[in-house]
Amino acid sequence: MAGLPSTPLRRLDARVERTRSACLQAARLLLVEEGWEAITQVRVAEQAGIGRATVYRHWPDRLALLRDTLDAELINTDIPVTGDLRIDLTACLEALRFEMVERRLDRVLATLVDRSMWEPEMLQIRVNLVKAGISPLLRILDQGMQSGALPANLNRDDCVAGLVGPIVWHQMISSQGVSSDFVDETVDQFLAQHLRPRLVRKGRVTIPTRQ
Repeated sequence: MAGLPSTPLRRLDARVERTRSACLQAARLLLVEEGWEAITQVRVAEQAGIGRATVYRHWPDRLALLRDTLDAELINTDIPVTGDLRIDLTACLEALRFEMVERRLDRVLATLVDRSMWEPEMLQIRVNLVKAGISPLLRILDQGMQSGALPANLNRDDCVAGLVGPIVWHQMISSQGVSSDFVDETVDQFLAQHLRPRLVRKGRVTIPTRQ
């Protein structure tokens, strides 16, 4: 079929993608275990089991390797929305807790915040990462406001700070760690503060009533 690359070329592209993926995974591992100073072409080649020349061919500049490593974190996990506000908020924050604690996203974020203070390209990666990371949470909050479960005039930024802030504080600042129970408590505190009175349906009209 006209316009499609030949089979050997497609195979070559697949090999290139596998090589890049292996290198970026190796770079991420070095980042979370040893810090950003460990991300060099030589160390990545050793960690990935790939020739140094290949790594240099993809990333002649060490900073470009760091940028691509951080940029790979932009993959956004799709959180299924059930319509139950507590379930959805808990699932979203639990996904964040897993990334922060189990996959050590906290160390990735620490590096990104540090480097973005002086490098504009890193700042844009940080902005994009935060935007992608909170998009599922914003979607859940918007649904909650549209359904009437949450006040329509809620400030979304304040909501994100109230939900994500405690997790970041406990994991990255105070080093207390974050458990699933802590996630549940955070969601419960948020709902206790913002959830509207229970809604009772009468015909097609939804009438707020006090519990």
